[in-house]
Amino acid sequence: MVVARRGLLAGASKLVLGAVALSILGAAVAEADEGGAQMPPLSPETAGRYADLGYDPQQVYAVFAGVQAAFRARDVAKLSELISFPMLLKTPDASVRVQSARELGRYKDKIFSDDLRAVVSAQEFETLFLSSDGMMFGDGQIWLQAQCPDQACTTSLVRIVTINMIK
Repeated sequence: MVVARRGLLAGASKLVLGAVALSILGAAVAEADEGGAQMPPLSPETAGRYADLGYDPQQVYAVFAGVQAAFRARDVAKLSELISFPMLLKTPDASVRVQSARELGRYKDKIFSDDLRAVVSAQEFETLFLSSDGMMFGDGQIWLQAQCPDQACTTSLVRIVTINMIK
């Protein structure tokens, strides 16, 4: 069972994440994602928001860059690796819970529409919306959320939980 992680981390974990986020500020070179792109340095305000919310900015960036790469290539297989299934897909016609990568393929043309690709391409990491509910591309077209793989929630994975194509 995957448990959505909302709110602040407690105690030492929060302090450690805060230190990690602040150390990113001075680093010109951050850990690279699999595509070779490097996480840009964060402003003190943005690093503070990551720390306050308990998000690992490097993990968020890896998913952020992966989403952008998948949309550039129109690669549904790559995108499905970044999704927590079932995922909510909202279209002008209906809202559906996509249960699997295979089912996601049926919506490929809708998901990789020019409008949604433009939103994903234009999103900058520094201005990614952050809240206790997750991270948001554009005006809510794609929502990411830190998800706990178990009840202990000692680790989390950032994954896409919603694609919203309603204008």
